[in-house]
Amino acid sequence: MERTVGLTSEKNFPEFSNQTFKDWFKTKKSRGKKKIAYFVGCSTNYYNPDVGKSVLEVLEKNNHEVILPDQTCCGVARLNYGDLDLARKNMEYNINSLLEVVKQGYEIVTSCPSCSLSLKEEYIDITDRQEARLIAENTYNINEYLLKLHDAGQLNLELNDEQKKYAHHTPCHLKAQMLGNSTKKLLELLPGVKVEEVDAGCCGSAGTFGFKDENYELSMKIGENVFNELKNMSFDQVLTDCDACRMQLAEGTGKQIIHPIQVIANRY
Repeated sequence: MERTVGLTSEKNFPEFSNQTFKDWFKTKKSRGKKKIAYFVGCSTNYYNPDVGKSVLEVLEKNNHEVILPDQTCCGVARLNYGDLDLARKNMEYNINSLLEVVKQGYEIVTSCPSCSLSLKEEYIDITDRQEARLIAENTYNINEYLLKLHDAGQLNLELNDEQKKYAHHTPCHLKAQMLGNSTKKLLELLPGVKVEEVDAGCCGSAGTFGFKDENYELSMKIGENVFNELKNMSFDQVLTDCDACRMQLAEGTGKQIIHPIQVIANRY
């Protein structure tokens, strides 16, 4: 990998799932009174479909009919590497598809902070289309959406009571949406839950930056503060909302890392 595409041989790369989330979803029929469209994100689709399954379960427990609109990669990876032409191509594809479901009354949720940031902000900056603004106005990170339901008195709080302490690492892309406290706020609605934030900066992954041979060592050095903080904390489970952060934290600590939505799904 180092000789051909410059990927480090030092890192433990994720394994592809035996079945993508999109293929799994084809066998499901979602039911509910409220409409919601799920933007999956590449990592959840190919590597970690259990996150998507948890999103579906939580939304259905809150009386939502979930659809999976036609979609491709949000484009943020290509944008990060300066490939504006291909990033714009992805964005235009998604705008044209998502616009149709928004017109039908669906709001859009995603469990990936990079995807929600992209749909909310990058699409407007890159395409400058009014349609992109309409999509941005109707897009929510899953934490944000569930808190919105709670504020309206519509969140299903019939949850199992279990004493658990979680350490939570907030991804940079969640902070960029002013949602840095959203996971802690949401999880503490669960009976018996305590959440301690890992206040130690960036994990160092920066998307695929840390996957490169030339960046791996620097990436791990950047993440040392987070790794060391976790080693000094007491918890039952480590959580983060971003799959790139999940891989990096697992790499730096040797611990299992899961998405917060999986905790909520298990409580139902």
